[in-house]
Amino acid sequence: MTISTYKILIVDDEAMTRDLISSVLSSKGHKCETAVDGAQALEMALANGFDAVITDIVMPEKDGITLTRELLTYCQKFLS
Repeated sequence: MTISTYKILIVDDEAMTRDLISSVLSSKGHKCETAVDGAQALEMALANGFDAVITDIVMPEKDGITLTRELLTYCQKFLS
């Protein structure tokens, strides 16, 4: 059985939450990177590309809803 591994961006302003999610997913073979807020995450996502983004909603700088909207807008432009 082949298990897929994914490159996942974890976005949360709480270090403990980022570390916990990253640890669990990494133990399953996924490659995880972390960002402390939506602004940093957007930069990382546009520069590196990820298979998935797991984001908190309430964060400083740029919240998770705004991050998700901006990523969707970028993806739609890229796919058009």
